[in-house]
Amino acid sequence: MSTKIFDVAGKLTDYLLIALMIMLLSVVTLGMVTRYIFPGLFVWTDELTRFTLVWVTFIGAAAALRRRMHLGVDIVVNLFKPRLRAFLRLLSQLMFIFFILFMLVSSAGLIRLTYNQLSPALRIPIALAYSVMPIGVLFMGIFVLHQMTHRRRDEG
Repeated sequence: MSTKIFDVAGKLTDYLLIALMIMLLSVVTLGMVTRYIFPGLFVWTDELTRFTLVWVTFIGAAAALRRRMHLGVDIVVNLFKPRLRAFLRLLSQLMFIFFILFMLVSSAGLIRLTYNQLSPALRIPIALAYSVMPIGVLFMGIFVLHQMTHRRRDEG
């Protein structure tokens, strides 16, 4: 996998995550302030907060994968010799690729199923909230493929 693709995808996830977090903070603040000053005026803030949080979850998971920040229990793997350890890491990454493929197929079905359903407050297709699933897992796929093709020295 090209390092340029990896870098562009990494920057894109970072900028998207920053924008989503600013949006989340703004909408939650607006919702809190207006709930007490103008009750019932902005009923859409809770819904937009939920949708934004779904987006932050998937894009944030991809960003964490890029930086190898996901929780992992290496105590058993580290007991093995470096060659077996490298094989187990490769096996883990291959299983993750299959998970990504499963998520792509599943999310496409979910988006098709919810495309005509409108959210109660915002009146936008529910599929818009779910559309982050294939986007997030595509980013994850880019990052795990890059990790598979660019092993770190300490991995053996």
